[in-house]
Amino acid sequence: MTQATIFDFEPEKIKHRQDKQDEDERVMTYLSSLSAEQIKNRLIESGGHPKPEWGDGETWRFYYLDECRRRGTKLLGQLGWPIDEKSEYVNLHTGCIQTLWEVATSCGYFADCHTIPDQVWSVIEDWEPYDPTKPNTYLIQYLTGELERLYQIKSKKKLDSYQKSELKKIPEYEKLIQEEKLRGDPNK
Repeated sequence: MTQATIFDFEPEKIKHRQDKQDEDERVMTYLSSLSAEQIKNRLIESGGHPKPEWGDGETWRFYYLDECRRRGTKLLGQLGWPIDEKSEYVNLHTGCIQTLWEVATSCGYFADCHTIPDQVWSVIEDWEPYDPTKPNTYLIQYLTGELERLYQIKSKKKLDSYQKSELKKIPEYEKLIQEEKLRGDPNK
C-alpha cells in the first residue's frame, strides 16, 4: 500500500476515486442481476475476458471473478453442477479428472486461493461435471492432438533420445482413446 500524500486529498482526486467506486458498484450491481448461466456463458465465450457493457475498459474479467467469488458454490448449484467437494469434474483442455476440492486447491499461481468458493470462476472456465458413464471427449481430443504431435515426430528422419522415448507413448495413447470411445457403449 502506498503512503498518501497531501496531493491525494485534492478535490479532483477525491472526486475521481469516488467516481471509480460508484462505477465499480454499478458494475457489480449489474453482474448480480445476471443468471448463473449468463455468467458462465460470458466467461467462456470471451476466453475469460468479458467485454464491458459500457465504459472504456477492455475487459470486465476482474468484476466477473469478484462476482463468482461473491456467489461461491451457490453459482455452481444454480448451474445444476455438484458442489460436494468429492464431486468429480473433467478438465475441458486435457480431459483429466479431479474432485472439486482438488480443482480448487491446485490453483497454481494463486497460492492463497485454497477454497472452492474462491475458485468457482476457474471451475466454470476450465471444468465441467464428469459423467463416468459417457466417453470423456475432452481426453479423446487431447490424446488425439498428442498422437498427431507424436506422428509428426515419428516422420522425422533423425530423432534424439528424448523424441524416441516420446514415441513409446503412441500405443498407450491409442489404447486409451479406444477405451474412452467404448465407455458407455452397451455393445462393447
